[in-house]
Amino acid sequence: MARTKAFDKDEVLNKAMDLFWEKGFHATSIQDLVDHLGINRASMYDTFGGKDQLFMQSLQLYLQKNKANIQEIRHILRGKSTKALLSEYLYKSVSKEKLFHQKGCFAANTTSELSRENDKICSVLTNNMEENIQYFEIIIRIGQEREEIDKNKDARHLARHLFVFLNGLNIVSKLKLKESLFTLVDAQLDFLFKK
Repeated sequence: MARTKAFDKDEVLNKAMDLFWEKGFHATSIQDLVDHLGINRASMYDTFGGKDQLFMQSLQLYLQKNKANIQEIRHILRGKSTKALLSEYLYKSVSKEKLFHQKGCFAANTTSELSRENDKICSVLTNNMEENIQYFEIIIRIGQEREEIDKNKDARHLARHLFVFLNGLNIVSKLKLKESLFTLVDAQLDFLFKK
């Protein structure tokens, strides 16, 4: 008779994501995972595969959650100005809670750590970048239709610029520079909405 697993797979995967997010791939040992996840090695390998597979599942979970947040922005646009919405999104990126944890962005951290040595992860991150740029481009085009953003500006270029800015912001957010980060957000908003 097969034994049933005595743990919640989704809960364990979320814990793995948090640990990899905090420590990175290389600094996280199998023993770290076993201790943090509260499951034995055999269960971990049986359910998730090895460390590489668990890391990839953790990264994909993070990207799915992040994608849901960005998709939600488009729905909220019906009730807010483009500037108010993007302001809220950018300020949230440098929120007190995020700075307290000082983990930055899991995707940005992984890009720095692994993208040059792991083609599969590089591909996943590149696809994520393209999806994010597409969502930002849609939001910017809506802002242009509403005449909040200059129609003469290239929406795709602005979307790429916004994506790169956010990733830089996420890396810098690992430092204790809260006031400077809000100043950077204000400068970015001035650039985006300047006519």
